[in-house]
Amino acid sequence: MREAHGGTWLLGLVITFILIFASYIFLTLTYSKTLKTRNEAIDIIERYEGINDKSLGLINNLLINNRYEETGICSKDNINLGFYGATDLNNPSLEEVQPNKHYYYCIKKFHGTNLTSYYQLQLFYKFTLPVIGDFGKYSVRGTSSNFISVDNPAYQAYIGG
Repeated sequence: MREAHGGTWLLGLVITFILIFASYIFLTLTYSKTLKTRNEAIDIIERYEGINDKSLGLINNLLINNRYEETGICSKDNINLGFYGATDLNNPSLEEVQPNKHYYYCIKKFHGTNLTSYYQLQLFYKFTLPVIGDFGKYSVRGTSSNFISVDNPAYQAYIGG
């Protein structure tokens, strides 16, 4: 009888470590996929010299092709000045961020040195385990390099250009 209890305890311990290891693998895979997507989106912004119809369309296509479906709140402290988000991946346009509204991604333009600008892009990911479910949503931010941006006039007014 004593061996049966010892075997059950050992089996529970093994299952616990397997779940911890699987959780770590799922978190790492989700995070690395989000980072890769973020870096590609920042490359598109730099390649097309800012926010315009072409760059927004390519970012949206990138997210659709990578099966990106996560949404999140752009600014937790409700300071949304200069943040603009995408509510629809099929429409290449941005809107000014509203408090407690979910967006697929968020972009903010900053003024750099002299006439240059740089952009901050924010994507979201959630930590999900196959059997247990969701553990939480997180955001990943990245910044482009400084360059002279050539935004479309429609975007200059509300991105801060």
